[in-house]
Amino acid sequence: TTFRNGFAERVRPVQDACLEIVKERESLWDKDDGSGGSHFKRWIYLGMDTSLNPSLNPEDGSIAAAMEQLDELAEFGGPGTLGVAAELTKALQSLPDIRRTGYCGLMLPVCEDRRLAELASKAPNRQLRITDLLSISSVCGVGVDTVPVPGNCTVQEVTGLILDVSGIASRWDKSLSLRVFPVPGKDSGDLTIFADSPYMVDSRIFAMQ
Repeated sequence: TTFRNGFAERVRPVQDACLEIVKERESLWDKDDGSGGSHFKRWIYLGMDTSLNPSLNPEDGSIAAAMEQLDELAEFGGPGTLGVAAELTKALQSLPDIRRTGYCGLMLPVCEDRRLAELASKAPNRQLRITDLLSISSVCGVGVDTVPVPGNCTVQEVTGLILDVSGIASRWDKSLSLRVFPVPGKDSGDLTIFADSPYMVDSRIFAMQ
C-alpha cells in the first residue's frame, strides 16, 4: 500500500498535465466555425503505462537490487522473488485515481539492469537462467527481455522459447515480449561487449535452457 500510494502520488502530476493538454485541445474544437470542417481532431487521454523500468544508474537504477532491499528476498531469483514481483505488479496495476494503458508491470530487462546482469554472471549453480525469467514473467509485465544468447543457437531453440513465452501470455491473458540477442561468435558463459553503450550493460551469455 505504501509503495502503491507513493508511486501514484509521483505520477499523478504527469496525468494532470496530460489531461490539461487534452482540455486545451478540446477548447480549440469547441471554437470550430460551425462548418463541420475543423482541422482540430478530438484527443482522448487513455492513460499512462505505469510500468517500473530500470536505468543504468550504478547507484539506484536496478529494479532487481531494489527488490533485494526487502527483508523477504535475500537474492533475486531465489525464494520470495515470485511473491515480490507479483505484489509489485499488483500495485502498479491498481494505482488509485490513475488511468492506465499498456503493460503496466514490472520490467526486468537483463542488459538494462546492472544487478540482473551481475546475477547472470555468477557461478553456474547460482546463475540467473532463462527458465527463471520465464517463471517470473508469469507474474510481472515482461517476458524474456534483452537476454544475450549464443550466436549458434538453433532455430528450434528460439522457436521453443517463443512458444514458452506465448504459452504464458495466452494462459494468463497478458502481453509479454521476447527480446533475445544471438551474439555471433560467442557461446554461453562468454561476456558480451557492447562497446560502452549508454543504453546496455554487459552480461554473460545465457544458455538456451
